[in-house]
Amino acid sequence: MSEQALASLRKIGSRVVLVAGVLFAATFAVWLVFRCPLPFVASLWHVDVHGTTFNSRYRIADGLKLSGRLVGMTRPEVLALLGPPPPTDKWEDHGLVYVLEPAALDFEWLLVDFDSAGKVSSVEVVSD
Repeated sequence: MSEQALASLRKIGSRVVLVAGVLFAATFAVWLVFRCPLPFVASLWHVDVHGTTFNSRYRIADGLKLSGRLVGMTRPEVLALLGPPPPTDKWEDHGLVYVLEPAALDFEWLLVDFDSAGKVSSVEVVSD
């Protein structure tokens, strides 16, 4: 291969790497701003009942699930932290059900279940 052909290939390779890096950085930034789990922040949880651009209530629920913070808490402790759930006829077989955000056509939900001792045994984030 000639020097000119090698230089051309290097230039193309550099552009591909640059474009791939920019796409990765943009994807990571979108995930970080809109989908990355958040720690529990009461003011965001209580204000963001109907979903916002930043999906903070969904992200907090995701953080609660991943951290396991609710597991082992009693019903009164969960209610003190998250407040009372809104009335709903969805997911009636679960202990506490919180609406997180409207998705495209569905809703996202936080489902909290209790064991026979009255302690949180599982936490799920689901869509209907």
